[in-house]
Amino acid sequence: MCLVWLCVCVCMSAQLLVMGNEDTLAGFPIKQVVPVLISLLQMEHNFDIMHHACRALTYMMEALPRSSGVVVDAVPVFLEKVSSLPRLLVPPHFMQTERH
Repeated sequence: MCLVWLCVCVCMSAQLLVMGNEDTLAGFPIKQVVPVLISLLQMEHNFDIMHHACRALTYMMEALPRSSGVVVDAVPVFLEKVSSLPRLLVPPHFMQTERH
């Protein structure tokens, strides 16, 4: 898949999640989406995709608290990314997600 479209899709997913809530996202396929977002977090060659995937996971936990049981699988990837970046380069979404 073209990386531009992939970046657009993950960005749109993050936007959908930030505007949603438990009522509007009632049928959201959390168990199918989280593994995809985790794999996107590991795309070290594309910081934008990693950043938007992190945003989507963060917003998912805010909009859908029940998703935290599935999102917990992303914690090792988050920690790996945060530990490998200089402190000044850590996106705020990484740090916010780490606190949940």
